[in-house]
Amino acid sequence: MGQDKGLLREGGQTLVERGVAALRNHASEVVLACGASPRYAELGLPLALEDEPGQGPLAGFVAGLRACGGERVLVAAVDLPRLGDCPLAELVAEAITQDVDLAGLDDGRERPPLVWVVRRSCLPALERAFDAGARRLLDGFEGLSMAMVPVASALTVNWNTPEDLEAGREGAA
Repeated sequence: MGQDKGLLREGGQTLVERGVAALRNHASEVVLACGASPRYAELGLPLALEDEPGQGPLAGFVAGLRACGGERVLVAAVDLPRLGDCPLAELVAEAITQDVDLAGLDDGRERPPLVWVVRRSCLPALERAFDAGARRLLDGFEGLSMAMVPVASALTVNWNTPEDLEAGREGAA
């Protein structure tokens, strides 16, 4: 994207503000995994820092889990402008009802969106996978029990490039 995606604005808020608002409706605690440098401190939330920059999404996932309490953690990427429209309550319920290590949203794409409920006790397995070289989330999830909740792909569009941003804003107009 060439800039901090969390600071992109949509509907009068930054994406990080929109994400925090969506998560607050479903979680008792919100922690921001902000990479290797402290970002978003102005929001007054706890920050989870990665050990080194540029280590991939699994590093942020692990840093966030380390910083959170509770048995289950709801994790979401910052670049999802419609996160608040996603079925997060159903995702949390599915994780609990199915008693799985991970529950994620399934929008039918090859790589599911980064919206997961993870059992905190999976942290050692995720750390081992990271230490063994895994950087993609799905590589870190190998061997863990999983359930998926179907969701329309229109809800899980993410803004990775300026073209994504433009298309998303045109679609909203």
